[in-house]
Amino acid sequence: MSKKRIRLWVISMLVMVSVVTACGPSTPEPTAESEAAGSVALILPGPIGDQGWNTKAYLALQEYEKQGYETAYVDEVPDADNESHLRSYAEQGYDLIVGHGFTFVDQAIRVGLEYPDSNFFVTAGLPPEGEDIPPNVSFMQYKSEQGCYLAGMLAGLMTETNIIGYVGAQSTPICLADLAAYKLGAREVNPDVEIMTVWAGDWADPAKGRETALTLIDNGADVLIHDADLTGTGALQAGKERGVYVIGMIDDQSEIAPDLFLTSVLVDVSTAIAAQMGFVETGTFGGVWKPGIADDIVGIAPLGPAVSDDVAKQILERQQEISDGTFEVPSIYEEID
Repeated sequence: MSKKRIRLWVISMLVMVSVVTACGPSTPEPTAESEAAGSVALILPGPIGDQGWNTKAYLALQEYEKQGYETAYVDEVPDADNESHLRSYAEQGYDLIVGHGFTFVDQAIRVGLEYPDSNFFVTAGLPPEGEDIPPNVSFMQYKSEQGCYLAGMLAGLMTETNIIGYVGAQSTPICLADLAAYKLGAREVNPDVEIMTVWAGDWADPAKGRETALTLIDNGADVLIHDADLTGTGALQAGKERGVYVIGMIDDQSEIAPDLFLTSVLVDVSTAIAAQMGFVETGTFGGVWKPGIADDIVGIAPLGPAVSDDVAKQILERQQEISDGTFEVPSIYEEID
């Protein structure tokens, strides 16, 4: 069957990632022992060079290619075109088609019903309540709120003004859960802390991220977290310019401001995507997967140089409790005070 490779451009700085088997739900490594290993296509809402969400997904695709899978991708896809790209890859016979984000939920179900021989993985979001999920469609609702709770604790302990900031892109359910956990974590260790929030309205505009972050800093915030992909890198730059502590998202972004970085909330979408052909090949693909800290999909990056041993001890102890299941971070998909 014809399998067209789509290449918009190549980012030479990207490095290969190794498939890491997560605990919790088993994540079997795909077996690529022949030229007929299989095929994987990836549809991205943003640019592969965003230093976060889309870049991490692209690295997983590179890992599949390294193992001998036929691969294709398209990036910067408008939401309105999601379904047509899903259908196009299904018509070409791709074994696994990844819709990278919550905007693919409804479309994956519709196209999945039409193309039962392809498997569709949506990396964020849940199907509508009560709706049957086709067996060839799988959803990941990663528990990034667990990492954001730890980030909130860290911000609450490190602030000197008792004002911390959150720069979000859009108030999606996942971002709202992240923000709620950030607030709860900060208030656990610092009941007097104030959390200011700004929604930039864009995932790929660093200038807007910088502008919104400066607004928070001008109003007293001395610790910032972002939840905004490429837009968030602008927020980190604003923190660097003004000398305030910053917390990254999705990947370890400490190189942006090494002395001011406290940590990053990690979401290992590379490992999550790279595990899916293993699920397909072992017949365990489908349904809803909710990995978190205990599954090594969510976590935090190494703590920065400004974090004292006493503060680090509190954060790492809570992280272990979350992993063990003795402390539960609530998933709150609405904005809380």
